[in-house]
Amino acid sequence: IWLISGTLSMCGALTFCELGTMFKRSGGEYQYIKAAYGHLASFLYLWVCGVVRNGMGCAAIALTFAHYFTDLFMNEDDKYFTVAKKVSSHWCYSNYNRGKH
Repeated sequence: IWLISGTLSMCGALTFCELGTMFKRSGGEYQYIKAAYGHLASFLYLWVCGVVRNGMGCAAIALTFAHYFTDLFMNEDDKYFTVAKKVSSHWCYSNYNRGKH
């Protein structure tokens, strides 16, 4: 399994290397999709990445932090555990986004 996974990863990396040498414009995947499928597909890809992929990654980081942070101070049987988890998750998300603006 490791050999197959490593081979697939290497093929993907070499594909991106080849695409990077073919297109001299910046933009990465957006430019590749724009050249292959047109403006609409690249625009939709950009929005999906911005809203779904990046947003979900940030939410996963915030929820993981909230879970471990609240475990330090209280157990799951406490009646305020869910509230504390939501507050710490919101705090993590707002601090994470503060550095991006």
